[in-house]
Amino acid sequence: MPNVTTPVMVQGDREIFPEDIDHIRIILQRFPGLSRKEVAHTLCETLNWLTPAGRPKIDACFKLLHRLEQEAVIRLPAKREQYSHPGARQQPQPTQVTDRPSPLEMSLADLGPVELIPLTDKKQQALCNTYIQRYHPLGYKRPFGYRQRYFIEAGVHRLGCVVLS
Repeated sequence: MPNVTTPVMVQGDREIFPEDIDHIRIILQRFPGLSRKEVAHTLCETLNWLTPAGRPKIDACFKLLHRLEQEAVIRLPAKREQYSHPGARQQPQPTQVTDRPSPLEMSLADLGPVELIPLTDKKQQALCNTYIQRYHPLGYKRPFGYRQRYFIEAGVHRLGCVVLS
């Protein structure tokens, strides 16, 4: 006879099994820096908890997480401070630093090794955002979630930048 587990609770139209709760605990332990919203999105994706239209069931997931926290089954990350945005976010403004340099006319071999330089300094990250605002056809849009910015450089030449999110 197969080993069939019974659900420990029901949230909306989903039965919650002990394996699901273990999965939630693992996500919370492995990714302690995620916000509550990011946790809910991650769980909807990994548990395949979707609406018939294919969108994540975020509200149902939040209700489940709050129930589990109230019952002391899990501990959610602390709520983050809400920032008010009185208007549209200020876009990075072009400066002389981001003016287009003269074109490089040399072979790749003459250019030398090309490197990705991770940007950890806030000023460098802001400069990368300014380049994107100025030269990308869609401009700069703040990426969602964790992100890493890089300058693409070869010797003294800055060739571009990349944002991974």
